[in-house]
Amino acid sequence: MKVTQSTIQFLFTCVICFVLSCKDNPVDSDLPFEAGPILFVSDKSGTWQLYSMNEDGSDVKQLTRDPNFPLTDARWSPDGSKIAITSPVGGVERYGDAIYVMSADGTGRYLLTRPSVQVDDSAYGKITYAGGSYPVWSPDSKRIAFSRMMVPEAIANLDIFVIDSDGMNETRSTKTINVSEQVTGWSPDGTLFLGTVINWAQENSRPFVALISIKGKIYRHITTDSVNSAGGIWSPDQKYIVFTSWGSMRHELFISDSDGTNKSIIPTTSNTFNYAVDWSPDGATILFNSGGRIFLTNKNGSNLKDITPKELSNTRAVSWRKR
Repeated sequence: MKVTQSTIQFLFTCVICFVLSCKDNPVDSDLPFEAGPILFVSDKSGTWQLYSMNEDGSDVKQLTRDPNFPLTDARWSPDGSKIAITSPVGGVERYGDAIYVMSADGTGRYLLTRPSVQVDDSAYGKITYAGGSYPVWSPDSKRIAFSRMMVPEAIANLDIFVIDSDGMNETRSTKTINVSEQVTGWSPDGTLFLGTVINWAQENSRPFVALISIKGKIYRHITTDSVNSAGGIWSPDQKYIVFTSWGSMRHELFISDSDGTNKSIIPTTSNTFNYAVDWSPDGATILFNSGGRIFLTNKNGSNLKDITPKELSNTRAVSWRKR
């Protein structure tokens, strides 16, 4: 089965936006805030803004309120001191968002990524990449891995880049032309990424979940490319990986051991689209999105809870604070 347009949009979403200059001056967000452990985004205000809540869905707070600065993603740093966010503002039209970093209280926001970069490739010479999406923090909270898209590119050809949290020392990690990699996790020892890979040069290509060395080579397949799989998330103890797999339409949650063995489905909801987001700090609970709502479940699918705030109908969880 060929990859559908909806699959491509899910894996490699590009947001129409305008270009700003790269990181010159910090820009504070509107007001300081005290965020709850779970971050999520909602378009209740007319644009996608950042919210937080407790694990039981209580103490809902709207953290950002600037209609000229919509947010598409957010990630707590492992030490809980910072939040990486993505926005169309500062990105590049058709090629992705821009990544910002701010303190945990919302102050001191600055643009981390340049709109575009040019790299030297041994086989293809000068290659330009643009945008910046899917930020993942290093275990020590000092660096951020993310994906950029090649320019020009008719299909979504993403490579993983790594940058210091102050915007210095940006490098390209994966370097295979016509193979796209989206990073979703970073191993505690700093040597491996967890991510979604798709080989566009292969006929009937399908995305799969894999471990990728920080030097850009596939280390191990967690799923095969005979089925569609994406979005691998490690448990805090690194023993399990939860990911999404699908056939023609329905996207289900699966769990496996960290080496890809012992895969099993996690019974979730009747909704068509179920996507894993994060684990609780103790590794007992999985946070996932389903049909515009936010849920928690145990590893075996028991104790399923809808924690979507009642006043918000179109929401998407993005991160869970670890400390």
